[in-house]
Amino acid sequence: MNNQMHDIRICPACKAKNKLPAERNGAGARCGKCGTALVDTQAALVLRCVQCKTKNRVPPEKRARTPKCGKCHAPLQTEDIMTAWAVPVTDAVFDEKVLRSPLPVLVEAVSPTCGACTVSAPVVNRLASEWRGRVRVCRMDVTTSPAAARRYQLMSTPTFLVFDGGRLVDSAIGAVPREVLVEKMAVFLK
Repeated sequence: MNNQMHDIRICPACKAKNKLPAERNGAGARCGKCGTALVDTQAALVLRCVQCKTKNRVPPEKRARTPKCGKCHAPLQTEDIMTAWAVPVTDAVFDEKVLRSPLPVLVEAVSPTCGACTVSAPVVNRLASEWRGRVRVCRMDVTTSPAAARRYQLMSTPTFLVFDGGRLVDSAIGAVPREVLVEKMAVFLK
């Protein structure tokens, strides 16, 4: 009989129960049934206040109600924080979802006629699942968001934009490999 301690995590995609060795803390764990990244939903989130830019540690029990910044007491944005797919963004919500995000943001700018965008979509969705709670991953159609496309001079798709604290900090053009995106976001994933 095995006396080893295990942590049980439920897959957010297929709802399968997964038994993980407790000593590994579930680092890099994936669902045995569908392969989705298993994020520890019991871990505290670190959210940046959009008002004063202070980083706030939000434990799981405070996520259900609206958490507030410890410094300025402004409400912390928690919508779409634990989403396991790329959040759709348009001109109407770009500032709210990207520039005022409490997390660093990776935006994939795409167009409907772009073949490379179709190829990169599963990679981006998988990264969104792996990084949920640490990085907000968004997808923006440049044909329906012309103002944002002009503002950031998007001339080809896919283009990846990295934002932190409302500022554009990095970018990559074309269907870059997963490793390039991981490298660009590594500073936010520590």
